[in-house]
Amino acid sequence: MKKAFTAIAAAFTLTGLVTSNTFAAEYNVKKGDSLWSISKEKQLTVDHLMQWNHLKTDLIYPNQKLTISNKKTYEVKNGDTIWDIAKKYHVTTDQIKKWNKLSADLIHPNDILVVYPEEDVKNDVKAVASKKPKSSSAKNTNQTIKSVKTVKKSVKKKAVKKTINKVKKEIKMKATAYTANCAKCSGITATGINIKKHPEKKVISVDPNIIPLGSKVYVEGYGYAVAADTGGAIKGHKIDIFIPSLSKAKQWGVRNVKVKIID
Repeated sequence: MKKAFTAIAAAFTLTGLVTSNTFAAEYNVKKGDSLWSISKEKQLTVDHLMQWNHLKTDLIYPNQKLTISNKKTYEVKNGDTIWDIAKKYHVTTDQIKKWNKLSADLIHPNDILVVYPEEDVKNDVKAVASKKPKSSSAKNTNQTIKSVKTVKKSVKKKAVKKTINKVKKEIKMKATAYTANCAKCSGITATGINIKKHPEKKVISVDPNIIPLGSKVYVEGYGYAVAADTGGAIKGHKIDIFIPSLSKAKQWGVRNVKVKIID
């Protein structure tokens, strides 16, 4: 955590926010990179990387340029708590502690915290509010305010539904990778998906006692997939992800990942 210098504190004193500017930095994707590996290296989240770079999937390619920083700095005020700051920026207390290398919730006035805010909801609401017409009519003003509130409410519902309501359970798993390109591989999963004919399918092999077959999941560093296969070595908190390319499957190696069960 960094302490605020007197000169900086004097220059920027807007409601505790040292600066409202966004600090953007670029990262040039290297061969073998994944959003998961980049997020770990830069101490970010895969969701943030996808949001900042407008990615619909977690697929990236060499020499692609990614925005890796959308940070703001916040000067702690008297009476602030990590929970208050997390709520203000729509993030979690664990994220704030991770970004600032804090081992406890203890913070002090004038401390400078790095924050990577969730901007989607606020930006959508601001865009609607900026279109508010100038009018002396109280009726028109009330209609505009009501419209903004309606949009804000719908956007928040959409965001919450995307990030929270659909996730039934989150589990920490050990993930390995496999392919269907072997002499004795049938290419047919336990649920009947032919991954040899459809290599674009994202499938994981699971222990049905932990993740029921047919479940839709989100695997950190792999993306959305279906629990459609089983394996003799896949027991307990272990999964095997399907990757068509043998070289890329080997490149995956063994990783500790978070798996979100969607439905």
